Amino acid sequence: MSDGSKVLIVSFGTFSCTLEEFNDSFEAMKEVTGFFQELVKGDPTFGVEPSAPELGEVGNLQIEKNPRDLSVVN
Repeated sequence: MSDGSKVLIVSFGTFSCTLEEFNDSFEAMKEVTGFFQELVKGDPTFGVEPSAPELGEVGNLQIEKNPRDLSVVN
């Protein structure tokens, strides 16, 4: 058996984490998966790629705050 270090890389949507130096890779994976499941219960958008805002929406928000500094061109 090798004495090499163990590394587990877990990705969930846009989130990724790396675990190192654990004894049981299957148990570590189960714990991380359970952690992600609990996060999603509290925040269903966790790990979801955020949608890009429409240029017009961003421009209108900026105009509301600083009407003289910006004009929107589509």
